[in-house]
Amino acid sequence: MGAGGAYTDVSVDQEYDAVYRPTKTTLTYAPGTTTISQTEYNGAAYTVQTTVALGEANQKVTLTEMDGLGRPVQVTDGVGSGLTATVQTFYTSTGLAWKVIDPEGRESETDYDAAARPEYQWQPANHITDKQANG
Repeated sequence: MGAGGAYTDVSVDQEYDAVYRPTKTTLTYAPGTTTISQTEYNGAAYTVQTTVALGEANQKVTLTEMDGLGRPVQVTDGVGSGLTATVQTFYTSTGLAWKVIDPEGRESETDYDAAARPEYQWQPANHITDKQANG
């Protein structure tokens, strides 16, 4: 153990599939304490399931659904737990995330300028943020 009670012996082991996508990450950060993250891909890699195990009884599963360009369009945390939370993302034809729906169904939208910089953002409760510089 290092100064201030922090562990200094941290190790990370990474495993990859045949096309070099991460499939398993093992993090050991304290004596006898290991976190394992495993990722499974479907044949087209448009659905990704990640399982993080913090010991035998404590697991978190996240399911990420991708569009044809590999962008996440729906991310669901807590799969199989009965307490799921889903975030959906919608993209413009030029690939910018313009709309996000949070787990409570609230929508945020972003408008972009010609240089693909956020210009306005509409957030839940009709709060509008002006991203342009004043002046």
